[in-house]
Amino acid sequence: MISVFDNGVGISSEDSQKLYKLFGCLQSNKEMNTKGVGLGLVISRLISERFGGTAQMLSKVQVGSVFQSSFEVPPQNKVNKRYSSSGMDHKL
Repeated sequence: MISVFDNGVGISSEDSQKLYKLFGCLQSNKEMNTKGVGLGLVISRLISERFGGTAQMLSKVQVGSVFQSSFEVPPQNKVNKRYSSSGMDHKL
């Protein structure tokens, strides 16, 4: 599991539902985050789920947030076998 801690302004439970949707940005924080387009958490969730895991956010307004992603890591021998059978000679 990977966890990212953010001691920013926190996110309300109503607003948290918007963040895992494509181009999900919060209007109340728009002046703070002028460079984000709302793809980061969506992509994180897709990658986690593709590898058998999950992505979640825990947050408290005026305290901060924790963003977590989990995923399964295949055993080393399965990773090497998959790449060598595909014609790639790279070892991970």
